Parts: sequence; structure tokens; C-alpha cells
Amino acid sequence: MAVYLSIVMFLSLIVSYTDMVKIKKIFFIVVISALSILAMLYDPIKGYLDYGMYTDTYRMFKELDMFRYYGWNADKILQGTPNMTTNYESIIVAKAYMYFCAMVTKNNHILPLINSVLTYGSIALGLSMIGKKIKADSVMIVSSFVTFILINDYYLTVTNIRLPLAMALFILIWSRQIVSNKRSIWQYIFYVLMCLLHSAMFIFLAIKLIVDFTSKKLKNFFIVVMLASSLFLNQLISLLQRFASVGAFVSGLLQKVVFYSDSNGYVGVAALKANYRFVIFDLIRISYFLFLIYVLSRASQKNKDFIKSNSGITSLITFGELLVAFAIGALWSYHLFHRTVLFMVMIIPVYLVIIAKYYNVRILPLKRLNVFSIITWIFVLINVIYYFFGFSYNQLVI
Repeated sequence: MAVYLSIVMFLSLIVSYTDMVKIKKIFFIVVISALSILAMLYDPIKGYLDYGMYTDTYRMFKELDMFRYYGWNADKILQGTPNMTTNYESIIVAKAYMYFCAMVTKNNHILPLINSVLTYGSIALGLSMIGKKIKADSVMIVSSFVTFILINDYYLTVTNIRLPLAMALFILIWSRQIVSNKRSIWQYIFYVLMCLLHSAMFIFLAIKLIVDFTSKKLKNFFIVVMLASSLFLNQLISLLQRFASVGAFVSGLLQKVVFYSDSNGYVGVAALKANYRFVIFDLIRISYFLFLIYVLSRASQKNKDFIKSNSGITSLITFGELLVAFAIGALWSYHLFHRTVLFMVMIIPVYLVIIAKYYNVRILPLKRLNVFSIITWIFVLINVIYYFFGFSYNQLVI
């Protein structure tokens, strides 16, 4: 499957240099369809039984069957059994998503198919909306999307399912907020719904609320707090334990926090040593993300009119700073640290399309190379080499 995936990605990159990118919608439809069909071909059962590669999709395929057999209450009926290991009471949106996929067809492969369509489609739509707002041309938008395809871990999209989807949808509604330059109650309701798709989204919702509703001085205070977040872990667990009896939502959140902060070799220095390749890779991604924040900050300082007419862009700079602070502060927990970096990867194309418009460049050019394009090319190549020659894409079997 990795071979087919490499062909799709390579052709997407090549076509992005042709006049076909002017028909932006057709390009997006073709590329997303190709990635989604590949996702449908992925066989998690074969991967586990023949090669011992366990993924979330293997577990979710079982759960889809249980939803078909027992109906909406399958998770309650089978709670704690090997056939239903997810606590769907605390993530009701995820339950509705799984139930829909189970009812629409008996083919379990519909789940990674829909997930790929929604995940990549959300990023493409978000880039298109922002691109139209800042008057970026099709080349800038498409090249930013192709860069995302190359740096995003496709393996997680088809195996992790919930988190990539929740992140992409979160960014889609944020893109809409940037375009409208308004804060609507419905937008924040949608953000909360993403937390009910995957509880890790509470992190990004909290950062978003800090960006939207606090002063600059208070934001600087929160950067310090996030850098020292591990100091408040026990207090957070104690607070959640006190209210755990309120409902499945709080108890589910407590379960996730304990999972992220367990001391059985999955956190702390031991976890960093055990996952040192992943940690180094994530630190590279953080470094590139910091580089983008720096470039966007310089652009905002040089052209006040551009930022003034697109004031929602300034929130990206502050959000990025807070996100990096939280990631560094979360090094005590590899799981939490890694998920924070995954969000950075998801939002990178939004930074890229804005930078491309401001400096009037395309992402990943073959000519007129500059410092920005060279660093971006190096970053993309590191990602591609890591995915195809490392752990990720070798697990995809058909």
C-alpha cells in the first residue's frame, strides 16, 4: 500500500506545478478521492493477524459490528468486554459517528474512507476559504495543500480515526471564523462538539479560548503556566476525581488524563528514551512550526494594512506561541506531547497559505529558491523519509 500511496503523493506534487491547479476544485476532488480509496483498501485485520500490527482501526472494526448487532446501546451492553473497549459515554459525538458508519453499510472499510474524505476535505476547504479571503491564487492554495499531504501522517488518518478528524474539523471552523472575523456562539459549540469526538481536543479548545478572550499580558502568563504544566498535574487529577461521579463526561476525561500521566514507563524520561526517534522527529516539527510563527510575525510587523484587513490572522501567531509552550511543558508525557505536535502539523498549511500570499510565492518551488523555501523543502523531505522508510507507512497493508 505504501507504494500506491507514494505514487498518489508524487503525482499530486507533479500536477501541482501544471496549469491544472487553476481548476482547484477538480484537483482537490481527484487527490482526496485517491487518498480515500486507498484508505478503504487498508486491511487492519490482515495487518494484525498476519503481521502483528495492532491499530485502533482493528478495534473499531469490531465495534462497528457490535453497533450493527446490538444497536445504539451496544457500548453499554458490552461495556468492559473485548468487543467494546471504548468509553463512548464520554465522547458522544464519536459514538454517533461510529453508529452512522455502522448503519450506512455492512462494509467496515467505510470508516477509513469517510475519515479520509472528511479529514483532507476539511483542510482543503479551510485553505480555500482563507485563500479567498486574503486573495491568494490557486497555486498558493494548492501548493499549501500538497505540502500538507506530504507532512501529514496518512497512517494516523486511516488508523487513529477520531483525533485526525477532530483536529481537521476544528481547523475548518476556525478557518470560517478567520474569514468572517466574528465570534459566534455556534462556532464555540462546534469546538466543544470536537471535544466530544476526542477528549484531547480540550487542550486546543482551552488555548483557543485564551487567545480569543484574554488580554496580551494574561496570554504571556498562560505561556509560563503551560511551560510548567507538569507541576499542576496532580491538582488536575484530584479535581477531576472529586467530580468524577457527576457523569460519564468527567469520568471519561479523568480516564484520559490518567492514561496520559501514568507512571508505568509511558511518561517521563523513561518514555522519552523509549520513544527517542519519535521525540527527535517531533522536536524537528516544533522547530519548523516556530520558524513559521517567526515568518508570520515579521510579515504582520511589516504590513499593518494586510493584518488589519485580516485581523483573524493575528490569533494564529498567539495560538502558535501558546501551543509550542504547551508542547514543551508536556514533555513529561510523551502521549500528550505527541498529540500537541500533531495539531501543529494539521494547522501548518493555514500558516503556509498566508505566508505564500504575503510574500507572493508558492510553497515548494522548483525555481526562485530562498531561505524559506529551502527550509520548507528540507522539512518536507524529512517527513517523507520518516514516514516511508520508518515505522508509519510500512504498517499499511491491503
